[in-house]
Amino acid sequence: MIEVQINKEMIEEAIHRASEVPLLKNSDTQGHGTKIAALSDLMVQKTWGGRIASDISYDFDWISPKLYLFEIKSKERNVEPQPWYNCTVKEYNVNQKCDYYLFTSVFGDYSRGWILGYISKQNFFNKATFFKKDEVDPDPRGDRYTFPSNCYNLKIEQLNCK
Repeated sequence: MIEVQINKEMIEEAIHRASEVPLLKNSDTQGHGTKIAALSDLMVQKTWGGRIASDISYDFDWISPKLYLFEIKSKERNVEPQPWYNCTVKEYNVNQKCDYYLFTSVFGDYSRGWILGYISKQNFFNKATFFKKDEVDPDPRGDRYTFPSNCYNLKIEQLNCK
C-alpha cells in the first residue's frame, strides 16, 4: 500500500475532470464518486507515470508506462484502509476490457489517498468472492457492511503493490 499526499492542484484538476463526466447509469453515489475516481487517476499517474485514459475509454482508466491497461477502482474512506478491507468490482463492470484492476482509497476530505495494489483481471475473478445486493459482509472484522449492488470482492492483502 502506498500513501499519497493530495495537493490543491490535484483537487482542482479532479473537480474539473469530474465536471466533464456524465452521471453513470449504475452510480451507487449519484455521481459523487466521480471526484474520488478523478483523484485516484491523478494519484496513480503522478506516482507511477503513464497516461490517464479515463477521458477516452470506459474500459480502462490508466495506461502504464509498459502499455498495460488498468481499470482503477476507487473508494472514499474516512479511516486508513486495513489489509482485510474489500476491493470491489461491481457485477455490471465485469466486461470492461482491461488487463489489470488497480484499487485506490481517498479520504473524504481529499487530504490523502492510497494506492492499495493491483491484480490481473483474470486472477481477480479467480480469487474474488461474489456478493449479491443487500447481502451483509460476513467478515467479523468489518462493520457489517451491506452491499448496495452485486459485486466481486477481494481483500487488499491479496493484491500486488510495487
